[in-house]
Amino acid sequence: MLLLSCSVQDTSAHELQAKQCVATTKKGTRCKLNSLENSKYCHVHQAKSPVVSQCKAKTKEGKRCSRAAKTDGYCTQHYNMHIDGKR
Repeated sequence: MLLLSCSVQDTSAHELQAKQCVATTKKGTRCKLNSLENSKYCHVHQAKSPVVSQCKAKTKEGKRCSRAAKTDGYCTQHYNMHIDGKR
C-alpha cells in the first residue's frame, strides 16, 4: 500500500478577512459573504455600497454639496456650471 501525503495550505485569517465583504449587517456585525472580484463588497451589498465620492462644489451658503460626484468630482448640476465657467 502506497501512502501519499498531501499538505493542505492553511489560509490565514488575514487572507480570509481580505476576501470578506466589508459591509455591516442590520444586526451590526460584519457580512460573512465573500467580496466580489475587484470590490470590497459582496453581491448583496455591492448595489447598496455608500457613495464613493461627494461633489466637491460649494453651495451658495458655502457648505459642501451633498450630492454624489458623477464627473470630474462634481454632481451633474455643478459639473454643468463648472463647464460653463459659472462656478
